[in-house]
Formats: sequence, C-alpha cells, structure tokens
Amino acid sequence: MNEQPAWKAFLARIPLACFWIAGGAAAGFLLLVLAVFVGPMIIQRNPQPTPTWVFSVIVNPSPTAEPTLQETALPEQTPEPEATTEILEASTFSVGDLVEVRGTEGDGLRIRGSPGFQGDILFLAVENEVFMVQDGPVLVDDLTWWYLVNPYSSEVRGWAVSVYLQALEAE
Repeated sequence: MNEQPAWKAFLARIPLACFWIAGGAAAGFLLLVLAVFVGPMIIQRNPQPTPTWVFSVIVNPSPTAEPTLQETALPEQTPEPEATTEILEASTFSVGDLVEVRGTEGDGLRIRGSPGFQGDILFLAVENEVFMVQDGPVLVDDLTWWYLVNPYSSEVRGWAVSVYLQALEAE
C-alpha cells in the first residue's frame, strides 16, 4: 500500500486552475502594495520643500499717563497710610452726564477697579470712547476720579481720572 500523505491527497483533489488563480491574486496584491508604498518614492526622487506659514503676533504696549514712583527712605515704624476719599464740590460734569476720553494722544485711558493708581487695571478705553458718569467725583492720589459705565454695555465699567475726560455737549 502506497498511501500518500494527507496534504498531497488534498492537493491532488484541487484543480490546477485554482493554483493559478491564487498565485495571480497574491502577485496582484504584492504589486498593489509596492505601488502604494514604494511608487511615490520612485516618482518623486527630488521632493520640493513644502512652504510653511508662520504667524506671529507682536504686542507693542503703549504707555499711558501714570506718575513715576520714586523710592524714599521710610522710618522704621510708619503707620499704614489711609487713602483719602474726599468728595469734591466743583467739576465740569456730574453724575448722569456723558463724557468722552480725550487728550491721550491715541494711547488710551486705563480704567481701574477702584479709584487711584493702586486699583487694578480692568481695560483700556480708547480715544473718543464715550461713557456715562455713574459716581464721583472722588479725590485719590491728588487726582479726581469718576466711575464710568459704557452706555451700550453695562459690564464695561470702572474708575477713570478726570484729566482725560471731557463732557459731551447736549444736542
């Protein structure tokens, strides 16, 4: 008895055309893989550099009118100074008036969270911006301060020094 191994018996039952079809499919798959991965490298041997766009923002802060503080020698035990908040009597405008930012030479006016130079800067009001006076006047740091509110957006509000404010004329 001359029996063949099982794999030879299995192959003997498959027609020869199936081997050709399977071999062709394998060769086609191999060519497809080569075309997709190796083809672009062959076609583009000297690749051109891709231009890259670089955007940069340059911020150039403009100085606003603020006094320069100078150091002075203090005695050892100095009591904590209290801010003076005297209410002034005479001014060119009053609560409810519309005022305009003027005289900053385009630098804008710092609007603060509290009157005086120690107050946090909330935003910068631009030249010719209009506000409504809601409170003041208050004297702090030897300057008169007014509480201003933007008439179009009540969230835009804060204290500003009167030096750069001008009352708008009623029409």
